[in-house]
Amino acid sequence: MTRDDYSRQVRRVFSVTLALNLMVALAKIVLGALTGVLAITADGVHSLTDASGNVAGLIGLRFAAKPPDEDHPYGHARYETIAALTIGLLLLLSAWEIGSELIDRLSNGAPQITPLIWAVLLATLTVNVFVSRYQRFHGQRLNSPALIADARHTQSDVWVTLAVIVSTVLIALTGWGWVDVATTLIVVGLIVRAAWQIIRETTRVLADTAPYTAEQILPLIDHPQIEAVERVRARGTPDAAHIDVDLRVAPNMTVSETAAITDTIRQRLHDELDGVEEVEVHYQAAAPRPSQVAVS
Repeated sequence: MTRDDYSRQVRRVFSVTLALNLMVALAKIVLGALTGVLAITADGVHSLTDASGNVAGLIGLRFAAKPPDEDHPYGHARYETIAALTIGLLLLLSAWEIGSELIDRLSNGAPQITPLIWAVLLATLTVNVFVSRYQRFHGQRLNSPALIADARHTQSDVWVTLAVIVSTVLIALTGWGWVDVATTLIVVGLIVRAAWQIIRETTRVLADTAPYTAEQILPLIDHPQIEAVERVRARGTPDAAHIDVDLRVAPNMTVSETAAITDTIRQRLHDELDGVEEVEVHYQAAAPRPSQVAVS
C-alpha cells in the first residue's frame, strides 16, 4: 500500500467517526444542560474531545501524507504522531475543565432523572461502541497510531457513558445528589488514564524510541556471506519505520553480490515486520585473512 492510499483510507475513517462523535457530543451536552446532570455534561465534553481528536488526526494526516523533501528527508509521518499526542493533551484539558465544575455541583441537590436521559445515553453508548470497534479494526489493519490512539479514546468514552448510566439509575432510586459528583470524579479519572496512555506512547516515538529492537531484526538479516553485523538501528513510527544495517563482508565480494544480499534482507524485513518503510544496508570490508595476505 502506498503512503497516499494509506493516508486516504485513514482520513476516510476519521471523517466518518468525526460526524458520529459530533452527533453524540451534541446530544449529551444538550441533555446535560437541560437536566442539570453534571456527569452527562462531562460525558458530552469527553465526546466533544473525541471529535476534536478526529480533527487533529485529519490535520496531522494532511501533513504526514507529504513526500520527503530537503527539510524532512525521512518524510512527514511524525505529524500523525503529533496529532495523536494532541489527542492526549486535549483529554487532559477536558479533565481539568470538568474537575473545575465539581465545586459548584457540591452545593446543589440531586438532579431530576427522566426516561429521556436513559434513552439518549443508551443510544449514544451504542454509537460509541460502534465507533471504537470501527476505529480499532481499521487502525490495526492499517497500522495507524493515530487511529489506534483515537479508538482507545473512544473506548474510554464507552466506560464513561456506562458509569453515567449507572449513576443516573442510583440518583433516580435514592435521590442522592453526591452520586453525580462521585460519577464525575470517575469520569475525570478515566479521561486522565486514557490521556496518559496516549501521551506515553506518542512521546516514545517523538523521543526516537526504536520501533523494533535489534533482537527482532538480527534473525532476519542472517546470511552465509555476512561475516559480522556491525550495527543495527531502527527509527520512526510503527507504521513508517526506517532500518539501518551495517554489515562486514569479505573484501573480495563484488557489487552484484552485495546487491543480492541487500535485496534479500530488504525483502525479509518487509515480509516479517509490519510498517517497514525503508531499509538501508551499508557494507565494509573485513580484514583479509592471513592466507589472503600477499607475500612479497
